[in-house]
Amino acid sequence: SNIGGIYGNAGYVYDSFVENVKVYGLNVTTENVGGISGYNGIVQRCGVMDTTVTNAGVKTGGVIGFTSGHHVYHSFVRDTTVTGYDKVGGLVGQVSGGGAIRYDRVFNTNVIATNNFAGGAYGYFYNDNTYGSYNEGYAEDLAIESVNVQAKYYAGGFMGGLNDEIYYSQRIRELFFEGTVNATGGQYYGIASGDDHNGELLKQPRIYAYERSLVNGNEVKNSIKEESVVNSNILDTVSFLPGYVNSSDG
Repeated sequence: SNIGGIYGNAGYVYDSFVENVKVYGLNVTTENVGGISGYNGIVQRCGVMDTTVTNAGVKTGGVIGFTSGHHVYHSFVRDTTVTGYDKVGGLVGQVSGGGAIRYDRVFNTNVIATNNFAGGAYGYFYNDNTYGSYNEGYAEDLAIESVNVQAKYYAGGFMGGLNDEIYYSQRIRELFFEGTVNATGGQYYGIASGDDHNGELLKQPRIYAYERSLVNGNEVKNSIKEESVVNSNILDTVSFLPGYVNSSDG
């Protein structure tokens, strides 16, 4: 466990890049595999390019496999494939303990969970709010573009799944998605999250998606209940979607 393109278990990682690398977690018991770090890390101004991150186990991310209380800022993943069994994210496989991703981009990348929980940013957002906001992480100012997200169940444009309701709405904001979301099992999927928090996420401040993004084969603009697509003044190709994706059992 704890396998990364640069570090297995990271402290501070600045201005570092991984290009044309294969990162593998070979066993079903392997946890925490990432393009930069397998476990934790304060990652800033880093990039993962033309790389394959593959894990037979759980918690796999384009940048970090698992993080608790650490963050990824001003970093990117592009032209990369991230594959794992469960909890697979374009940036982070699983976050907990107030971890954060801000000002990051995932571009032209495949995010695939052969079982459950795949998300363009987080595979799984563990925000246990039993003690208030302590364990609630952040997802702010993210661009998820030309990204294919796929899982058997629980596939989401931004997050595969959440552990709890959103406690602080201002911690989830300015998220942009363009791409495809597909749950091969035919249920539990959404443009924001793959579980029943999808609608709740879409109500947070400034969640955007390109209107022709596909969710289980349907264009988003044709699959929103009470459709109200408002053009964004930030990007011409991005629209604000305040509804809920039809056909999801999540």
